[in-house]
Amino acid sequence: MRRDYDNTDYCRRLHALFKPGNGVSPPVLAGRDDELDTLSKRLDLLVCRDEIASDVVLYGPRGNGKTVLLREVERLAERAGADTLTLRPTQVPSALDLAKQLLYNDHDALGDLLGRLTPDATAQALARPLADKGVEFDPDALGAVVEDCQGYPYVTQVWGQALCETLVERRAPRISLDIVERARPGVDREREDYYQDRYTEMENNDLLAAAMVVGDVYARANERVDSQTLRAALVAAGAASAESVAKAQVRQLATLGYLWRQPPGVDWEPGIPSLMRYVNEKTARFAPDGEAGSAPPSGMSP
Repeated sequence: MRRDYDNTDYCRRLHALFKPGNGVSPPVLAGRDDELDTLSKRLDLLVCRDEIASDVVLYGPRGNGKTVLLREVERLAERAGADTLTLRPTQVPSALDLAKQLLYNDHDALGDLLGRLTPDATAQALARPLADKGVEFDPDALGAVVEDCQGYPYVTQVWGQALCETLVERRAPRISLDIVERARPGVDREREDYYQDRYTEMENNDLLAAAMVVGDVYARANERVDSQTLRAALVAAGAASAESVAKAQVRQLATLGYLWRQPPGVDWEPGIPSLMRYVNEKTARFAPDGEAGSAPPSGMSP
């Protein structure tokens, strides 16, 4: 396919190829074939009235594509002639109780439904849409981008958008390491804005000290951590006055997407790749002598 960078329509379509955002469908829904196949078969059974209706729960850290997958299921349902109804939590009384019932009370949650993308799926999500526009990756360039995405769908879309913008700007025929490095500052800015929003959420909920302690635990452990270890670290660092407070903090951090575990799992893992490092680096300057777990002084904005 010919690339005409002097063609305004071509440049506009290349710019619009990737659209990172809340629930915006990517050009290629990579790494979700098994989940879509399972959901499609369940839908077929329901349409044929061969199965009693039951709940299916999609769960995962924010930015991992829950809304995108729901919209794809909605399209499948419409093609199958099934009616769909969309409700937000604010439209459902006792939304928290409803969520607890769906996740933990003998309903049909589809296992590890929305985990990270594999490296191959990440590469597919980036390379296939661009290949359709006649743009190819150098192998080392694709490897560098896939590594930086860390399997996180939102960052994958941010990288796709930044690469398209750089391609048009540089009139480049393919994506080389040079194009990747020229696109990287834009990705870093977008990611920092996204992380700053998460940071502000924790600041508004008085969770920065707890988040920093938890981040320090993971920096040392470099693996999943059980609840007791997290609670003990919070109490020991003075971020929580008692274990009951620490338990509540862990729960709040999970609600904000800072922590994540697959129900009914026991061990916690970071909810968003590299967010913990961002929070620790941003708050560390307020910690005396590099002491972990210190929050910014009262009245000061980091």
